[in-house]
Amino acid sequence: MGQYYKIVFFDYDDNKKKIIRLALVPFIGSKLTEHSYIDNDTMVNIELLLSPLSPFYKSRIIWTGDYADNEDDNTNNLYHLCDNELIDRSFSISDKIVKNISRSQYNIIINHTKKQYINKDDYRYEEMCIHPLSLLVCDGNGRGGGDYSGINDNLCGLWKDDIISMDNTIPDNYIYFNPKFEE
Repeated sequence: MGQYYKIVFFDYDDNKKKIIRLALVPFIGSKLTEHSYIDNDTMVNIELLLSPLSPFYKSRIIWTGDYADNEDDNTNNLYHLCDNELIDRSFSISDKIVKNISRSQYNIIINHTKKQYINKDDYRYEEMCIHPLSLLVCDGNGRGGGDYSGINDNLCGLWKDDIISMDNTIPDNYIYFNPKFEE
């Protein structure tokens, strides 16, 4: 069966439990490989939410699948926890971010936890290029139809607990990372 995904911005409380700040359903297709392409509306909007324009700049983000492992001390996984009252609704997203479905102006994907960056322009080698962000922060890949199973699939989830942002400049002393994903 197919696995469906939600995009979750989260943080940790004092007891190291996840606090869901925002949960989104992909705009186009909820299976991982249906929407994980550069310049896809879902990916463009996530890039904008991770940009300096947004309250989610430098956030923890995860693409969580409905077949992902359960959270610690819980009988549900993060995908299913998104449906309850744990979501912090104290933020607001400006129309400038939500309504912008044109190509994002931010080309550098930054992992502040691992001090790595990816230049998204290095992935424009064909018309439907796989976006590395959704694969690097996914949880549950390989457990259902529509998941990624191509080159470097062992890197899926490598960044899933890290602080991520999009920007136009590379921070000092960050290392270039180039995980090519091709089906």
